[in-house]
Amino acid sequence: MVAVVCAPEQAGQPARWCSGKGGVCPMRRAGAKRLTGGRFVAIVLLTVVAVILMTFLSQMGVHSAVVQESEQYLSDLSKSLTNSINYQLESSLNALESMAIGYGSMETQEGGGMNRQSLQERAELLGFVHVFVVEPDGTAVSSDGVVDDFSNCPEIMSAFQGHRVVTRENIQELDESHHQAIFALAVPIYEQGRVNQIMTACVSQSWTERLMEQSYFGGEIFFHVVRNNGEMLIRSKSDHHQNIMNDPALETSGNLFVTLTKYADFEEDWVSLEALRACAEAQETVEMHYTFPWEGFEGRTAILMPLGRSDLNLWLVMVGNAAREQSDLMYSWSMLTSVFIVIVFLVLSFTLYRLYNHGYQLAYVDSVTGGYSLARFEEEGRQLLNRAASGEYMYVSVNIDKFKLINEIFGQEQGDKMLRYVYEQIHKMLKEDELVCRTSSDHFDVLMHTLSQADTVLWYQRLVEEIGQGIKLYEENLRSNYVIGLSFGAYRLDDPTLPFVIFRDRAVMARKHGLKKRKNHLFTYGFYSESKKYQIRSEKEMENRMEEALQKGHFKVYFQPKEDLCRGGVAGAEALVRWHDPEWGVVPPNDFIPFFEQNGFIRRLDLYMFERVCKYLARWRAEGRPQLAISVNLCRLLLEDEHFLEPYVEILQRYQVPASCLEFEITESVVNKNTQDVIRAIDTIHRAGFTCSLDDFGSGYSSLNIIQDLHVDVLKIDKAFFRTDNIENPREQAVIREVVHLAKALHMGVCAEGVETEGQAKFLREIHCNMGQGYLFSKPLPVEEFEVYAFEQGRTVQPPVQS
Repeated sequence: MVAVVCAPEQAGQPARWCSGKGGVCPMRRAGAKRLTGGRFVAIVLLTVVAVILMTFLSQMGVHSAVVQESEQYLSDLSKSLTNSINYQLESSLNALESMAIGYGSMETQEGGGMNRQSLQERAELLGFVHVFVVEPDGTAVSSDGVVDDFSNCPEIMSAFQGHRVVTRENIQELDESHHQAIFALAVPIYEQGRVNQIMTACVSQSWTERLMEQSYFGGEIFFHVVRNNGEMLIRSKSDHHQNIMNDPALETSGNLFVTLTKYADFEEDWVSLEALRACAEAQETVEMHYTFPWEGFEGRTAILMPLGRSDLNLWLVMVGNAAREQSDLMYSWSMLTSVFIVIVFLVLSFTLYRLYNHGYQLAYVDSVTGGYSLARFEEEGRQLLNRAASGEYMYVSVNIDKFKLINEIFGQEQGDKMLRYVYEQIHKMLKEDELVCRTSSDHFDVLMHTLSQADTVLWYQRLVEEIGQGIKLYEENLRSNYVIGLSFGAYRLDDPTLPFVIFRDRAVMARKHGLKKRKNHLFTYGFYSESKKYQIRSEKEMENRMEEALQKGHFKVYFQPKEDLCRGGVAGAEALVRWHDPEWGVVPPNDFIPFFEQNGFIRRLDLYMFERVCKYLARWRAEGRPQLAISVNLCRLLLEDEHFLEPYVEILQRYQVPASCLEFEITESVVNKNTQDVIRAIDTIHRAGFTCSLDDFGSGYSSLNIIQDLHVDVLKIDKAFFRTDNIENPREQAVIREVVHLAKALHMGVCAEGVETEGQAKFLREIHCNMGQGYLFSKPLPVEEFEVYAFEQGRTVQPPVQS
């Protein structure tokens, strides 16, 4: 127990706990490994950097994939366009040949007369702007009557050799009236197997509008149809630099190859005017990359692909930013997504960090002491025990007795300060590989290296002294010392692999059931043992059975006769309890009575025994048998209640038994602890008409003052006075004689307990001791045997008491 000094310091100040140096001792917080702020920031930064790096790498991969996809798209598109243009060219040439065949047949049938109207109608139906019939000398007559001279157009005139011609030769003159033609077609007209004429037609812009007007890759892909020499047959309107090729000041105007080799910078070293023309002549498909200086880094990718005719090629171009725009779009979305992910990650991280810290505080930090929680204590304790040998550690349970009074008197805040201080003092006394935590309320668990029992008690003493020196309470109206009790229980961990709950239970068991009080130190303690475990288990089983035993009458009354030493007969008896359990048999009184005194069941058992005795006395009286004075035990717990005798009086009245036939025995140990309560209880007993005896006198620290203050009717001398079988020692005789004479002088009857030899009985008779009780006369007897012994054998010496 710890003496807490309570004295006023300054009026109006709140109560406080403080150390000897003043102020509240700073707590050493739990040193558990945890996610600190710096570590958290580092993790977050590394994660953000990783996300950015992954975004960059993924974007590079995306860009490469987009470029590859774009080039593949360009290749596929060039093939598709080639097929489309070839199909349209062949269709137009076939249509023109069909007209030529029809025209030849018409000439034959009509004797050389040209049906211009029919020719014009068919030309318009097939989408041709003008249709000419050309004679071998170059004279050409159109379907609408226009006469022209094609003798200076060698490409068109080459149709007389049986060729099908596609050309832009003299296209402005051919389409002077309409300005819709983009190129001309020429096919031979056969008459009787010979080419006598050729037919040429101008193809209008509508021929290519479907292909040209389509948007490819957002308008960033366009194409031209060029001759093998680079002359542009069909020109896309999407070409951003067609003004270069249309510049009349340039002698290269209209030739794609000349323009590109003059103004563009190619990545490929092999590109030249001759090389491009050679590739076109060879009908090769080639890919190249180039830029114009005034466009900066905006490169272009071009594919030169033959159209299936020996003199025509497709020039397909993709402006560099087409792929880049797609890549940039994906990059933008990727960056936005990454930024969003980073923001969400940061928000979630900080939220989780706060939740983690909150959860860490709940799980690993005790809210009152700031030290380890029970979970953290067991976690680190298990790590220590995994490396420890058997018996290296012991588990200690510490409790502050009646701590609720601290909270009630000084308030919860001051109570919490006290708990923190006690925790700190325990923590200071531990080594680095030892642990402490507050398990609940005012209970602390300690895992420390095993000490001998003597050293453990010294450790307790040091702790109590440290706490006692440092604790001070202040309360304005309090002027006296307040005492706080500490209790300890220790369990040596011979098997450190057992669960912590077993360690805790056994340490608590040692603290609660193995208490050893220290007179010179203000604490109590106990050590766990296997025998104590069996005792507690047995007590638990008794607790489970005691109610049923009381209800079913398993507690039996035994009577031990009291012998009248002068007259030689039964002068009375003491009622003793015996437990007859159906399974256990007879349970010794020393096994269950101390436990019942501890758990309070002794009150009901004493009252039960008193009622059974009254029942027997009433029956004996009804049978006309001598009335004997029967003594019954009175437990110390009842003496604390001023109204303890009321249920006894009620039972007495119910059975109509004279109170003088009943004697209450109070043990000397009870008197030593509760003298004033006992004096008050004896007066109450006498007022009710009962008699009273002082039991076991001389078994403890007897004092003559006890006899002087207690007005008991009978003094029962304990067998501890009988040192020898025949009481032959003069000093022994003198002590017993004087005790008997003193009791008689105080008008008390004397009964000697534990008389076992005839020599002892003889000496007691010589000094005029009234009664003797012991195995010399009789052991405790069941009711039936006692009735035979006392009544049927006629051994009673006291006549019936008249009511």
